[in-house]
Amino acid sequence: MESLNKPGINCNEYKEKQHSKATASENGLTYELINVSKYKLSKWKIDDCIIKGEKSKCDYLFTVKEKNECYWIELKSEDFNHACLQIYSSINEIIETKEMNHYARIVLNKFTDKENGIKTLRYTNHKKLIGQIGGDHKIKYKNKLLTENI
Repeated sequence: MESLNKPGINCNEYKEKQHSKATASENGLTYELINVSKYKLSKWKIDDCIIKGEKSKCDYLFTVKEKNECYWIELKSEDFNHACLQIYSSINEIIETKEMNHYARIVLNKFTDKENGIKTLRYTNHKKLIGQIGGDHKIKYKNKLLTENI
């Protein structure tokens, strides 16, 4: 994945090293991946680093090569629909991740079950979109802070 780096720009903050925790934060929203298994992690800045310009893109990508996994992170104010589309677009854009398992992780500032709940048709459609890319159809989302262990 080192080919994701642009010449003269470092978009990879962790460079496949063991870290106890990988964190992505902005505007009071945080995603944490707790590394209890001591895997080597990479943290890639996608928005305005790997993918620039007006293209739809998510904020971060955490990779765990030993598990062949990608965690696509979007930190969003409240638009679950747009967050899913940003993750989907990013997965499509980055060729190096095509054969990996994909996990969409969304942290929202405002979340209402009525509009964004997992039983909605919109959620079901986004699960299918992520799955088409080779993922395992998993989308997790939460308000303010989403933490999980690997």
